[in-house]
Amino acid sequence: MKKAILFSLLLVLNSAILIGQKEANWKPDITHSNFGFKVLHKGVSFTVGEFREFDLDIRSEGSGFLNAQITLSVDAASINTSNDSRDNHLRSADFFDTEKYPKITFKSKKIKTNGENSYIVTGDFTMHGISKEIDVQMMHNGTVQSRESELAGFYFTTTVNRMDFGVGPELPIANVAAEVELHAEIEMIKE
Repeated sequence: MKKAILFSLLLVLNSAILIGQKEANWKPDITHSNFGFKVLHKGVSFTVGEFREFDLDIRSEGSGFLNAQITLSVDAASINTSNDSRDNHLRSADFFDTEKYPKITFKSKKIKTNGENSYIVTGDFTMHGISKEIDVQMMHNGTVQSRESELAGFYFTTTVNRMDFGVGPELPIANVAAEVELHAEIEMIKE
């Protein structure tokens, strides 16, 4: 009898845990989000820009993001540095070759904690047809209830070597650095 009661209690507790770990889908509120970059120019100043069109999907389990699956897709042609001539050159075969390689993508493989609300997200980053595993720092800025939606804020940052991805290989590093910082301030809406 005691075993039956104990077994029943364990089933109830397990069910409660599984219910508490309900999967959630999160999509970006593009009007409150930005996906940007900066790269050192001539060794003295940074050229900054952004990609205006992107989609980020976060699927989380439970109340946190440690077990989340993160996928990013960026429209490479949406690059904007506030200079039309430079933007068109960046879209050309000299750099991103956006007609041949229209998307920049990231898909997470694992996430580990890196302090309070801070994570290291390891995944496959693909740009210019080349995929490499990279680590992305992710900071969960908080979650709030706003009107009828639950919102979560995130900051992502990483550095990639453009040469590793064949982006602008003919451009001397003395003109534009090889290392490019990618950063994103993202507000997500729970679906």
